[in-house]
Amino acid sequence: MKSNATAIRDVLNIAEGEVGVEESPGHKNTGARVDEYIRSSGYSFPVPWCLCFCYWCLEKAIGEANPVPRTGDCDLLLAWAKKRKLLFDSPVPGDIGLLVRGTKDAHHAFLVTQVVGHNVRTIEGNTNPLGGSEGYAVLKRTRKLGGSMLFIRWAELVPSSTQALLTVCGTDMGPVEVQHGVTLAPVRRFLTAAGIADSAIRWDADSQCVYVGNRRIPSAVTLVDNVALLPVRALAEFAGLSCDWNPDGVITCTPT
Repeated sequence: MKSNATAIRDVLNIAEGEVGVEESPGHKNTGARVDEYIRSSGYSFPVPWCLCFCYWCLEKAIGEANPVPRTGDCDLLLAWAKKRKLLFDSPVPGDIGLLVRGTKDAHHAFLVTQVVGHNVRTIEGNTNPLGGSEGYAVLKRTRKLGGSMLFIRWAELVPSSTQALLTVCGTDMGPVEVQHGVTLAPVRRFLTAAGIADSAIRWDADSQCVYVGNRRIPSAVTLVDNVALLPVRALAEFAGLSCDWNPDGVITCTPT
């Protein structure tokens, strides 16, 4: 079993890409991107959006594997986490942090990116350069740890990645990763094992897609250490193979 570090990394990468987003002039909890955060949490009208931002990042990064309830209400999330024993006094990267006034009153949420000594580094929505909890932007902050914070370890509820054993047209591919229920395989190794010439396979950086000759494989690519990974089902369909999925985690792909 692998850890859920991949889910945490993906969430924080999404959050990093949003740093600098601001509300529309006038700062009334609205703006093109801010509205998107808010809608992701189920609201059709402007609301304080610090937790909406956190929820949006999880949805974008891990989709159906997101265990956090769909809400922008920090008090509701606090109660949810307390019931599931996911509240901690000390943070780890990936946690949703809450500024609290008591055991039932939370008034600001943020994502923890790093813990340095007695400080926690964060990415926060609906904040300002002074660290306010009713601001106007997505910003990086450094906060001093103290009794006014609690941390929700949502990642403990994300299914860990597993591995499957893959064979393609008699070639043993070894273990391949399963992320959030999707089995991924290295594209070039899979396709060459299926009989496709290595010279015909290319990565197009502009479209972020894999092509075989002039044909594009219609599936989103996951890059890990500069290796392109695609779902086994998509690769098998493209290469004209059928797959047998053994309950013990053994996958055998053969010509149809």
